Amino acid sequence: MDLAATVRAKGFSGLAERVTTIGCRFGLSAEPMEQRLLRFAADAADAGVIPTFAVTAVVLGRHPRVLRDLTERGVELAVHGLVHNDHTALSPAQQASAVLQAREVFRRHDVPTAGFRAPYLRADAATVEAVAAAGLEYDSSRAASFDVLPAELTPDAAGRVQRALAFYDALDAGRVAVRPWLQSGVVVIPVSMPDDEILVDRLHLPPEEQAQVWLTLLDATHARGELFTVQLHPERFDDCRLALAALLAHARSRTESVWTVPLLELARWWRARAAGGLQLQAAADGSVTVTAHGDDRLRVEVLGGERSQTAPARSVTLAPGPAPVVGLGPEVTATTAELLREEGFLVSAEDPSPCAVVLDREPADQKELFDRLAMAPHPLVRLARWPLGCRSALAITGDIDALTLADFVRRGPETRQVGRASTGGREVTAPAAAAPTPGAGA
Repeated sequence: MDLAATVRAKGFSGLAERVTTIGCRFGLSAEPMEQRLLRFAADAADAGVIPTFAVTAVVLGRHPRVLRDLTERGVELAVHGLVHNDHTALSPAQQASAVLQAREVFRRHDVPTAGFRAPYLRADAATVEAVAAAGLEYDSSRAASFDVLPAELTPDAAGRVQRALAFYDALDAGRVAVRPWLQSGVVVIPVSMPDDEILVDRLHLPPEEQAQVWLTLLDATHARGELFTVQLHPERFDDCRLALAALLAHARSRTESVWTVPLLELARWWRARAAGGLQLQAAADGSVTVTAHGDDRLRVEVLGGERSQTAPARSVTLAPGPAPVVGLGPEVTATTAELLREEGFLVSAEDPSPCAVVLDREPADQKELFDRLAMAPHPLVRLARWPLGCRSALAITGDIDALTLADFVRRGPETRQVGRASTGGREVTAPAAAAPTPGAGA
C-alpha cells in the first residue's frame, strides 16, 4: 500500500487496524474476494441495480478472468488508477501517462471501461485533464460530505471521521448542490460521504446503525433532488450487506422515483441534459408554455410560486405573470450565471425587471442561491435534473484495489516505482505484471 497516504488518511492507529483487517478480508487466492464480488453483484441484480466497480489496472492485469466475469454479469467497471497511488503527487504529464497506460491495460484484456476514479479519492484539475486526454467520459473522484452521522460520536470517533474528510478534501454537502457537473469535457460525479470505510473501519457501527446513516442520507438527497453515490468497497460488502439491502428497499419505496443508475449511464444522461434546453412560447392571453427539447427523457420542473409542487412534465403552461426566468443584477458573477445555466434555468442579465426572481447580489454559496430560487414568489422553470420526472438519483459503487493478499504486498513496490518515475521526471511506467496467483484465474 501507499504507506504515506494511508497514514495521512487513517493515522498510525488506523494503519494498524487496516493491517489487521486485510488478513481477514483477503486470501492467498482470489476466490474469497471473487465470491464476495459475486454476492454483491447478485444482490444488486436482485434489486434491479447495476453497480459500478473501479478497478486498479495492475490488479486487472493479474486477475483478468475474475473481472471479465463481472462485466459478463452486467457490472460496469471503471479505471481506479494504474497503481494504487496518490494522483495529486504526480505532475500533470505523469498523470496523463498513468491514466493512458491504465486504460491500455483494460483494452489489452478486452474489458470495457469509460470512467475513472482516483485511488484514495485524491485528484485535482490535472486528473480531470488526464481523464479527458485518455478519452474517458467521467471522473468520480470528488467527495461530498453529508451531516448524517449520529450526534453522540465521541471526540475520538469524530476526529477519525474529520481526518478522512480532510484527506479527501470533501465538499460540504450543506453548501453545494450534490450532482454531476461538466469540467474539461468530462462529467464529474461526486462520491457521497460517509462511506463504508468511515462507517465500518473508523466508527465500527453495527449494520442497523450503518443502514440508518445511509437511509438518512438518501432522504436528504431525495428531499433536495440530488445524487447519492454510495461508496462500498467489495472487501467490506459482507459487513454492509444488510445496510445496502435496507437502502435499496427504501429507495424502491419512495413515492417519487429514485433513479438507480450506473455511473456511465449517469454521465451520458448529464451530457444529454446539457445538450437539451427549454423553449418558451407566449400566447395572446399572456400565458407561457415551456417545453423541453432534446432527449425524450427531459422534463420541465417548476419552482416557486403556487406551481412548485407539480410533477415535472415535458411541457407546462404558466398563467400570465413575470417571465419564468432568473434575472441577474450587475453584481452577480459569470460563475454564478454559468451555474444557473448548467442547472437548467433560463437567465437574463439584460433587463431583469420582468423576471420571476432577480438576483441583485452574489450569493454566499450554492445553498443560499437554490433556497432563494425555491422560494421565488412567482414560478420559475428549469430542466429537471433527472430523467422522466425522477426526484433524485442513486448510484452504487465500490473500488477494487486488491483481490489477494499478494496484491497488497505488491502495492508498496508498485507505488514506489511510480514515485521514482515521478521524482525523476520520467514517464510513469506500469510495473511488470507478476504471474497470476494460483486459483485466481488467468
